[in-house]
Amino acid sequence: IGPFDGAVHPILRLGMRAGAFFFLRGDVAASEIEIPLYQPEEYWKYPGFQSSSAPNTLGLIAKTGLVFQADSESYRALIYPTAVPLPGKKNVFHADNILSAIETLISQGFLPEGSLKRSTQTFTSSTGELVLDKKQQTFRSVTPRSESFLLPEGKSGTGNFGVIRNRKSDASFLIASLDGTLEQSRRILILHLTDVKNEDSVFRDPRLVILEKSGSTQPLILRGEAVLSLNRPFRGTLYACDISGRRLCKIQQFMENGKQSYLLKTDLDGKNPILVYELVR
Repeated sequence: IGPFDGAVHPILRLGMRAGAFFFLRGDVAASEIEIPLYQPEEYWKYPGFQSSSAPNTLGLIAKTGLVFQADSESYRALIYPTAVPLPGKKNVFHADNILSAIETLISQGFLPEGSLKRSTQTFTSSTGELVLDKKQQTFRSVTPRSESFLLPEGKSGTGNFGVIRNRKSDASFLIASLDGTLEQSRRILILHLTDVKNEDSVFRDPRLVILEKSGSTQPLILRGEAVLSLNRPFRGTLYACDISGRRLCKIQQFMENGKQSYLLKTDLDGKNPILVYELVR
């Protein structure tokens, strides 16, 4: 994805702003646990050697990556490729079955309890801020300054500040403070991101992945609908905004399950796609 892709793609433009909260502003805390994968420099000397995908899964829980020195004393634990013999140290493991390896790391105290729930393949980061549920196909990030959710249609995401019930279309959601923590903030940015395709595009599959004809340059936003409920009373106003952040109209609140709630719709006024909201105290 290059700069020109983002310039004409409203979902990418807003998604990059969400990424800025997580990584540049540092909303998500870095894990203090390091469990890398040892990669021998002369790996060809080990018959049957294969690169391990263990970091792809371990990265959901702790810091990981590749190291080229078998220095297990520098890390909480160290993963060896299956073809490489273990040195006999207590914090060195094979990970030919990564889920079993994670369970072993948990049982021996190298990872926190609750890092993995195998029945649903739910992974929780060591900081407790990130949760991926593979069975439900949901993801959430809950921090003092922001909360985000990836939700299929019909699924819900619960944070400390708010709850999102996604009624229509798979979507990503962001609730981010612009001035301090969410509990104290006077201005809160809310994003409701679905999908975008060019008008007159033709696809070969029902999931709109295999593109046959690119269509025109006019982008069309996928219709989405969700309900945002606040876990605590909030004296303020929710505004629907255009992509630049200009306020368009107020959103009426209502009560649902005893909570102050708002309806989020990408086609709210039938004229402008509504992907951005501002909650002002």
